[in-house]
Amino acid sequence: MSDCPDTPWIDVSIDFFGPTRQGHYLLVIVDNFSRFPIVKFVSSTSAKSTIPTLDKAFSEHGIPKTVRSDNGPPFNSHNFHAFATTLGFKHRKITPL
Repeated sequence: MSDCPDTPWIDVSIDFFGPTRQGHYLLVIVDNFSRFPIVKFVSSTSAKSTIPTLDKAFSEHGIPKTVRSDNGPPFNSHNFHAFATTLGFKHRKITPL
């Protein structure tokens, strides 16, 4: 079990919802301290679509220390690993429920 963060936006979880009826996906980013969700439309669940969306969200809210995700293909990609390294956050892959 993980420790609870003691301040907002230090530890976030990310996952996808969808597709919607229009064929879009929602990238859901949840602050694990406040449980505040940020929801962004993405055209696909690829790393190519996910990384710029996360980059924009992090530029608006700050770069978290830890980003948690499942082991989905975009989060296991070399590009996502490079993105995490460039921004300096730790990527923790969790086991889905």
